[in-house]
Amino acid sequence: MNLARQLLFVAALLAPVAAGCGGSESAVATSLLRGKVTCDGRPVVAGVVTAYRGGTKVMEANINPDGGYEFAQPSAGEYQLTVTKTDVATPYAKPVKLPARYSDPAQSGLTAKVAGGQASTQDLALTAK
Repeated sequence: MNLARQLLFVAALLAPVAAGCGGSESAVATSLLRGKVTCDGRPVVAGVVTAYRGGTKVMEANINPDGGYEFAQPSAGEYQLTVTKTDVATPYAKPVKLPARYSDPAQSGLTAKVAGGQASTQDLALTAK
């Protein structure tokens, strides 16, 4: 009898999980912010893109060798962005020295808007001057 109770308890715990696995359930929408970082038209192959809200750092993403960056599941809203650490040597290309303004969210001029449950693309076209 004890084993029967245990099996019944386990079945009761697993019932909601099994019910949620059906194909008719709608997928949970998640937000995404991605883009490419270029300087004077060429991909920036290393560095960090940082997102700020109200002057507070909320997330950061590494720049990939193709210049791409991606923030998974950011909250909806508007962000100020910075680009830093681009002067690190890599096997992909020469380091890029950017003006200091790109490291300050108040001066960079880089922004992105994220809508909840949607993918947003914000390419960052920088200049070395």
